[in-house]
Amino acid sequence: MAAGTAATLQQVQPLPVPIKQSLTILEAVSKACPGLLEVLYQLAYVHFLNGDTKAASLTLQHILDDVDATCADEHLLMAQFLVQQGHLPTGCTESRSRA
Repeated sequence: MAAGTAATLQQVQPLPVPIKQSLTILEAVSKACPGLLEVLYQLAYVHFLNGDTKAASLTLQHILDDVDATCADEHLLMAQFLVQQGHLPTGCTESRSRA
């Protein structure tokens, strides 16, 4: 499913309950503990799964700029966004995911 299609579906269809609940909990915890790396990563990942790549990218960029620039998982997820958007060739992430 293309990113534009996911964004269109998100506007037309309400969020599934588990996604809503996850976002609510993760956003509350990230506000209470703004530097908690795992929560921020999970928040970015749930946004990504929901098709909200803008929010996911902003959250990942915050992690990489302000929290910890050495996190491999966050870099890999950011690379997946870039591949999905056509900014990186798929070979860049395929070799990493096999390791």
